[in-house]
Amino acid sequence: ALIEADWAQFRHARLQASLAGLDERERQILTQRYMADQPATLKQLSEQFGVSIERVRQLEARGLKRLREALSD
Repeated sequence: ALIEADWAQFRHARLQASLAGLDERERQILTQRYMADQPATLKQLSEQFGVSIERVRQLEARGLKRLREALSD
């Protein structure tokens, strides 16, 4: 159980450090889309940021790519 707790803590710290490497909008989009109790829709985020739904999707994709790259190192 101790090893599992340490591993979970390590993964959480890695995720937080990787998220910190993203720009603010990417971080907010990923946080609101994947880490919220009630995930935000692309439409809601487009209204919040004042950009198109397509632009939010692009920012989400770029953020996910950068997050994957950071976590794979």
